[in-house]
Amino acid sequence: MKIYDKKRFWSGLGILAIGILFFFYDLSSPSANGFQAKWNLILGLIVMAFGIADSARALSRKKTREARIEQMDERNQLVRLAKTLDIMQVLLFVVMVASLVGLKKTGYLPFAGMALAAGLFVVLVIFIELFVGMYYEKKK
Repeated sequence: MKIYDKKRFWSGLGILAIGILFFFYDLSSPSANGFQAKWNLILGLIVMAFGIADSARALSRKKTREARIEQMDERNQLVRLAKTLDIMQVLLFVVMVASLVGLKKTGYLPFAGMALAAGLFVVLVIFIELFVGMYYEKKK
């Protein structure tokens, strides 16, 4: 048995170990809530299944090759970057709004600085997107 993707293999074993710990920790500690115990057992089994699947993909030459091609595909990288940028913008906006709400409710001045910094980053990201889009439209 040959390991074709060592990083994915060890990652899968780590996930499997976390799932096993989750599963056996819940069996060893009595829980007052039966629903919570069942949920933890199910979650442990799901995490173990992901770990086994990840490790099994690392042992297959074909699956490892497909994963590397998919990982290196430029379109996938672009989509991943765009998704990350969108998530970052939303999180910064949420931080800004939460800071403004905290400032309004408590009057604590550091909330104003947090809101200002988050707002500046939101505006900066918008301008960067605008200028990059204009640059690439001009190149076409």
